[in-house]
Amino acid sequence: YRSNFENIISGGSGFGSLVTVTGNVEGPSNIKIFNTNVTDSNGESAIHLDESTRLTVNTSRFGRHTGNYGVILAQTTNVALFASEFTNNIAYVTGGVITTRGTLLTSQCTYTNNTGGLGGGIYSEGDSVESIGCVFSSNKAIIGGGDIFAANIKAINSKFDNSFSLDGGSIWSTSFLEIRECSFQNNTADKGASIYLDRSAGGTIHRGNFSNILASEGTVYMSSDTNLKI
Repeated sequence: YRSNFENIISGGSGFGSLVTVTGNVEGPSNIKIFNTNVTDSNGESAIHLDESTRLTVNTSRFGRHTGNYGVILAQTTNVALFASEFTNNIAYVTGGVITTRGTLLTSQCTYTNNTGGLGGGIYSEGDSVESIGCVFSSNKAIIGGGDIFAANIKAINSKFDNSFSLDGGSIWSTSFLEIRECSFQNNTADKGASIYLDRSAGGTIHRGNFSNILASEGTVYMSSDTNLKI
């Protein structure tokens, strides 16, 4: 609470440079981070959470973390991020900010100039990702999902601009996508400069605003067997 961490380095595999919670802890763990600044950390992740852990981050800033899995690596974890900023973070494998296999809620957060292998901001193999009132700007993914790569994605009143990926310049969904009152501007990809729906995925777009989009194959790209209502 109201702490500052700078130049934090971890050389161990499977450990966070700031916080590590392992499966050796009996019962569920609760981690709460409030009004905290973390800059120039290095390691597989800054926060590594094993099973049965719940994480809440509020009004905090994370910048310039470098590692394989982003600022947060959450294994089967429920994560809630509120009014926080994530800037200039780099992940070589998955999400530039967070890699999760649980449920993620992000509200009133900003994701700026982050880079990941899959999901420049967020990568999820879990139940769902929900973004409410967030801003994603100038994020980049090497393979897919410049801002978000996940199965089930719900985005409400969020902004996605100036993001880039090979496919899915902003969002790559592998299952179900719900977009409500979101804007997409100046995003770039070969397929789906704003949205890429993988095969058998589906969803709805309601009151979306798309402008200044650059793509070889569509602002919204749908693979085979997809169903989308606009």
